[in-house]
Amino acid sequence: MLAEQGQGASMTVIAETAGVGRATLYRYFPTKDALVAALYDRALTHLKQQVTAAGLDTAPVPEALARLTRIVIATASEHRVLALFDKTAAQAAEADQAIHEPFRQLFRRAAAEDVLRADIPVEGVYLALLEGMIGQVVSGRIGVEQASAAATAVFLDGARTHAVTRHQ
Repeated sequence: MLAEQGQGASMTVIAETAGVGRATLYRYFPTKDALVAALYDRALTHLKQQVTAAGLDTAPVPEALARLTRIVIATASEHRVLALFDKTAAQAAEADQAIHEPFRQLFRRAAAEDVLRADIPVEGVYLALLEGMIGQVVSGRIGVEQASAAATAVFLDGARTHAVTRHQ
């Protein structure tokens, strides 16, 4: 309901959709903001667990990028409602740490290993591509697996250094 109606979704409709009484919903979440905050915290916790379990530090850069891409697209798809609501400064900082920092670390490692081009802002390019693919998934135009594979392939085909491309 929140994903479909955004801020306009009433707590009554949310309770009905969830199959619980309105009083029960209010007992756990006294306001819609409290409900959204709890959903947001749950999504970030899930994302952090997935990133930690992905073994990004030990996988080759292209594989680590593919893993991280799938995690972020799947989490954004599963928790798409969260994009519809404003975040507090603390939530925005936590999201940056959970989402962007793993990419920054990965791109620093890729630069150190000379895997990605240095003449373009690879992080910004990739995050824009990722955001576009998330939009495609959320709108139902493409599935998570297809979007993840496409984002990784499109990016790596254009961002790899020439030396890496020639050896493969």
